[in-house]
Amino acid sequence: MPKAALGSANARLLTGQQIAGGFLAAPLVPVLLLAGAAVPYAADAATYVLGAVLIASLPVTGPQRPPRPAGSTLRGDIAQGLRALWGDRVLRGICVATTLCNIGMAALIATLVLHVTGWLDGGHGGYAATLTAYGVGSVAGGLLAGRLSTRIGRVRSVFTAGAVQIGCLAAMGLVRELWVTIGAMVLFGVMGLVWNTNQVTLMQERSPEAMLGRIGSAFRTLAVAGAPLGALLGGAAAAAWGLNAPALLAAALFAAAIASLAALIN
Repeated sequence: MPKAALGSANARLLTGQQIAGGFLAAPLVPVLLLAGAAVPYAADAATYVLGAVLIASLPVTGPQRPPRPAGSTLRGDIAQGLRALWGDRVLRGICVATTLCNIGMAALIATLVLHVTGWLDGGHGGYAATLTAYGVGSVAGGLLAGRLSTRIGRVRSVFTAGAVQIGCLAAMGLVRELWVTIGAMVLFGVMGLVWNTNQVTLMQERSPEAMLGRIGSAFRTLAVAGAPLGALLGGAAAAAWGLNAPALLAAALFAAAIASLAALIN
């Protein structure tokens, strides 16, 4: 695929994933639960099997690459990916920022149901509306990502998305109104897809073709490693300072992420 088409392709892929997960699969969970607590897990396992079968059926011809050097090891490949990632100033900054944001996102998601049903007294309907708002925003973000990056560039698009998300999280944590949270989640979802699309595309554009898999694996591993920590921090913050505290904690972590990106756009 030409590098010029990466942005639009990633936007379509991520938008499709959001539609499939948020609007097609998620509504099926209550139906499956009625059939038994184990049924959703069995259905999830079946989708993995189906996915493997579909992938195996694709007639894909990989790019011609030189054979792996003799003596190559998995540990050595991992080390190469980490060194290449850390050696690129832009990718290093984006990876640090994404890791901080994922910690904040995990803190929010782990406690969001309590935030909506407890602090906002929005009930299960309010929680469903909040999740739907995020899904709608994410789909819209897939349509916006390419246009925004064309206007201001990919790094600035990531920076702008994070800055807007700080405001969304602050509004959620400070304003005790369900409609404010729903509106904030729409915008939060829009900017989330703008961030993800441009972050993935930047990684693909800046990675040498022979190193793309190793750099991508290192990036994703580092970026998601903080999610369990974020969930623990979110629960601790909610217990110590109130059910709105995780949203404010997430806002602070997003602010730290944006601060780490500031040097890349100057």
